[in-house]
Amino acid sequence: MERLPDGLPLNDHIEMAIDLTGRTIAGLDVFELIGLGGVAEVYRAFDARAEREVALKVLSQRAEPDMIRRFMREGRVLLGLRHPHIVEVYDVGEAQMLRYIVMELMAAGSLKECLQRGTLDWREATRIALEIARALEHAHTHGVIHRDVKPGNVMFAADGRAKLTDFGLAGVADASAMTRTGTVLGTVFYLSPEQAVGRPVDGRTDLYALGAMLYEMLVGQPPFTGPSAVSIIYKHLNEEPRPLRQLDPSLPQALEHLVSRLLSKSADGRPETAGKVAEALEDLLRSDGQAAHRAVDLVAPAEPDDDIVPYAGRSEERAALEAALERA
Repeated sequence: MERLPDGLPLNDHIEMAIDLTGRTIAGLDVFELIGLGGVAEVYRAFDARAEREVALKVLSQRAEPDMIRRFMREGRVLLGLRHPHIVEVYDVGEAQMLRYIVMELMAAGSLKECLQRGTLDWREATRIALEIARALEHAHTHGVIHRDVKPGNVMFAADGRAKLTDFGLAGVADASAMTRTGTVLGTVFYLSPEQAVGRPVDGRTDLYALGAMLYEMLVGQPPFTGPSAVSIIYKHLNEEPRPLRQLDPSLPQALEHLVSRLLSKSADGRPETAGKVAEALEDLLRSDGQAAHRAVDLVAPAEPDDDIVPYAGRSEERAALEAALERA
């Protein structure tokens, strides 16, 4: 979801937008359009009963059945995940032939917008990662895997707190990373190797995405880039990212080690839980980067995962992946 006026050219979205400005939807007075996405629009609105401004997310009337299911799933998931670092949802429903989610208004923008202005100090980046790790810990404890952790899905409250949003791809533990039609779910820069090849995933797939996001916060670029989605996924499966301290020698060694563990090709090489990641990040902040013991000893190096075979030369699977990405 892109906030206005930043993001993709509006001409790509205007035809899908529903002009609700000035209308009353589900008892909410709609003020202005503040965000546009491929299948939904977000409005600033006022809830007179609760005496607060809210964000009203409305699904496009052109949305296909799969998108409708994802949209309603997001609302239901968030209703059950109350946490200080997860965007709060107040209501989910349908009115005037519109499907909507009423949620907390996040007035301070997204991490994606923040990164467009440059890299973050390692302490600030670590704080944000810590807060999202706590959000993931809460979600995973309730059996929910986000599957699309990325800067665009991290929003900031007015007090600066980071909050995770957009659970439209969320699923239960061990759910497939692909739809029945073979469409890859997730965003390519932050896609775990197991998610990329359509294997069952657990909470550690979110930890890989968190590591990729933290890498980007620290050095201004994701771990892997390339001219196409397939080329980036190839790197997720076959290559190691450039060590953080080669790009910025001032970064704490323990932080570099933790990010490296989060970006392990094998899920078994990553920390077991988001809670353990949060503990390591807290240690780093508490010691100003000097407490290496918990981050370094968080997990032992894992043996290669035999189920994730290097991608080179696998022309049939590469063609299938390209087709799946085109449908995504």
